[in-house]
Amino acid sequence: MPRIHGRAAAVLLVLCTAVLGATAAIAPAAAEVEAVIRITDVSPRWGSTSGGDVVTITGSGFSGVTGAYGNIGSSGFDFSDVRVISDTEVRIVTPPGMTGLAYLALVRGSVHARADGMPFWFRPVLAESPERVLPPTTVRPGAPVCRRWEDWPGVDTTQSQVAVLNVTTVSPRSPGFALVFPDYGIGVPNASTVNFLPGADVANVTVVPLYPDIPICVAAPATPGVVIVDLLTAAARDDGRIDSGFPFRRIDTRPGSGIGDVQGALPAHVRVPGTIAGNSAQSRALLANVTVSNAPAPGNLRVFPHGRPLPGTSVANYLPGADRATAAVIVVDENQRADLFSSSPAARGTDVIVDVYGELLLHESGFVPAAERVVDTRTGLGAPRAPLPGVRDGSFLRLPVDSLGAPRTAYGAILSVIASNPTGPGHLRVHAEQTPGGSPPPLTSNLNYIPGVDSSNLVWVDLWEGGDVAFSSWQGVGSRTDLVVDVVGYLSTAGG
Repeated sequence: MPRIHGRAAAVLLVLCTAVLGATAAIAPAAAEVEAVIRITDVSPRWGSTSGGDVVTITGSGFSGVTGAYGNIGSSGFDFSDVRVISDTEVRIVTPPGMTGLAYLALVRGSVHARADGMPFWFRPVLAESPERVLPPTTVRPGAPVCRRWEDWPGVDTTQSQVAVLNVTTVSPRSPGFALVFPDYGIGVPNASTVNFLPGADVANVTVVPLYPDIPICVAAPATPGVVIVDLLTAAARDDGRIDSGFPFRRIDTRPGSGIGDVQGALPAHVRVPGTIAGNSAQSRALLANVTVSNAPAPGNLRVFPHGRPLPGTSVANYLPGADRATAAVIVVDENQRADLFSSSPAARGTDVIVDVYGELLLHESGFVPAAERVVDTRTGLGAPRAPLPGVRDGSFLRLPVDSLGAPRTAYGAILSVIASNPTGPGHLRVHAEQTPGGSPPPLTSNLNYIPGVDSSNLVWVDLWEGGDVAFSSWQGVGSRTDLVVDVVGYLSTAGG
């Protein structure tokens, strides 16, 4: 027999009394129920779809509580593991197989109390165990390599998804670029995901949509290259927090491109406004790939909402003679305008290319921008003032989640991670630890670097209360590299 939850039971009891003419005790009104059992907090407010997370409910009147249940939309489910710790605390363990926002409730006899305004979000865990979905594969001009995403591990094929991918080019012999895109049957888009140089492994993050029977392809339009693709996470699109689509070029300042309203290379130390449009007029936080081309001197590029103060964090670092592509989250104003600023000291300008492939919901229940530097081993910010040394089993730096000052409802962060002044080749790995020091690093890297070149990439990472974000540098003994970490923004759950 189906279970009737909450106020529906009280309504049914009243109807039965009226029809049968019997006398019965009517269930307490909502205000009276709240006075008997009061829920004041649910912590944490998110957990994995695989279940097994311990959730603490605090409030009053919990003595005698016999059960707990949840509702996702019109569907209800019970918690089988309910422990009453005291009159003010109950702990429950989440079941597996749940997806979406759930409203939790406690039961004591005929009394039900729901945690209104405090939904619990069953969500995929970001980058818990990256999966290699494309092993080292040679991609040649005119012959994209396409794969069925339905065969990828860890992806729920029953719902619309987006995938966060780390794309790495391995030991290229000549300059070029690679592009990852959904194959809608309309050809290879005019965009890039990662640019590469001879002899240097280069990694960059991108986000692609996952639609049934639409394969994900890798192309190398100019020169052949060996490409690796790692799946960091797959997230549902239906909550509106993240979306992705076909990549489009919005700005290209190179001569003769005719793309965008920024004409000509960026002059040094001058704010240049430009339009960077998303998929709709409401797009405010854009997932983009930013490429610096024809740089005359070393420098960095900053892209920020039009008219705002110049930020202290950059989206890309560059050197002369090397096109550099970097994943970025670009926040624009209400007219989809942004300011571009190049720090290159040379008189000749720097060309910039911006490809937009998705967007985030700019909202307290979506993406919360931060643009804050939290670690810089060059200056001693957030860590000892010393580069990470090359040691056999990796050199670790752990950043306590509680030190970030993230919104309480933040379940993840997007970080810009920079390897600066490396003296030897190596790579960086970034992973979340629910218990500090309690989990080994993944086998896949987030960022590759070579001597004398600052390299950067975006990293999507979980934030666990009381846990750490762990950074590990893997390089030859005797080598060293500085680490710089900027928080681009936070991913926040609803109802906070």
